[in-house]
Amino acid sequence: MSDIVEYAFVRRSSVSGELHTLQIAMTAEQYAELQRSDRRHVQELLPQCTDAEREFLITGITPEEWTALTKGNKENGNDDQEPEHQAPRSHEEILEALHKLFDQVWYDRQQLLAQDIKDPETRAVSLEAARSLEAKYPKGDLGPWDDFQWGMLNGKLSALRWVLGDKWDTLDT
Repeated sequence: MSDIVEYAFVRRSSVSGELHTLQIAMTAEQYAELQRSDRRHVQELLPQCTDAEREFLITGITPEEWTALTKGNKENGNDDQEPEHQAPRSHEEILEALHKLFDQVWYDRQQLLAQDIKDPETRAVSLEAARSLEAKYPKGDLGPWDDFQWGMLNGKLSALRWVLGDKWDTLDT
């Protein structure tokens, strides 16, 4: 691994629209990977960086802008609170959510298509699979969905699949 060097990063703040510069220490290998579009998450790539440095790299928001956004804002319940930084979701959490979304989308489609299944054996298998999901999830977790909720389910499913390496818009349930 190479020596740690200070690199100057210029980012446009997603809050103010202003350009800001920040010096961040990293290796040449980390800097090279940071420039790639298919890189790891900043949290994984730069574990030595502070939350504020990683936030700057992602959004261009400076610590001062975070403070202005979050401190003393009683209307939003953020009176003198520091911004909350959550760790990235684990691979297991992502897979669990992906499987549930897949099941929800499949169940809804199955409900629509089951009435058109002519073969009694195929229809029985389909209905049994639906019953197993009804036993697996609470009643409200399987719909019915309005157009907005249906779009949210499919969008989340597409995004999680993308995170795990699929192409965008892969909704082949």
